[in-house]
Parts: sequence; C-alpha cells; structure tokens
Amino acid sequence: MLKKPPLWRRSIPDARDVDALEVARELVRQAREAGVALTGPGGLLEAMTKTVIETALDEELSEHLGYDRHDRQVMEVATPATESAGRRSSQMPASRSRSTCPGTR
Repeated sequence: MLKKPPLWRRSIPDARDVDALEVARELVRQAREAGVALTGPGGLLEAMTKTVIETALDEELSEHLGYDRHDRQVMEVATPATESAGRRSSQMPASRSRSTCPGTR
C-alpha cells in the first residue's frame, strides 16, 4: 500500500497557473524599494504568510457557507401560504427567516 506524500510535498494543480516566481520577484523588489526587511518581525515574509493564510481561510469559509464573510443580506426564498392568493414566492434576509425558538423551524 502506497503512502500519501506529506501535504507540503503534494503538488497543487491551481498553483501551476500562477507564475509564483515572477510574483515573488516583484514583491521582493517592492519591499526593497520601500525599505522593508525581507525576514524578521514586520518583514515581507511575515506579512505575506499572514495574508496568504487569512485569504485562504476566508475563501474556504466562503465556499463552505455559500456566501462571503461580510455579506449581511443573504437572501432565502420563502414560500408562504396565503389565504387569498395561494402560494407565493418571495425573498427575505436569511437572518429574518430563521426562528429563535428551537424546534419551530
């Protein structure tokens, strides 16, 4: 039985589409022009690591939830039964469509 390689050794298919070397060279050039250290506290490596991890986590969460982090107006379709008009579809914010009482949804 073959073992899977560790995560850091697995190739990421989407990474081939990005010219990582060119992006890295441009970031280093800009950091040097601005007088920013490449390593150490407050350096480029620390800032980029933080940014990449936070961006990846935000994207993963957005994909999982189905909407962006700061999207306050997530709409759900509600189909209330009315006495005179029958069933009608309408949209309402998701926060208003949920009941606060357990078991009444």
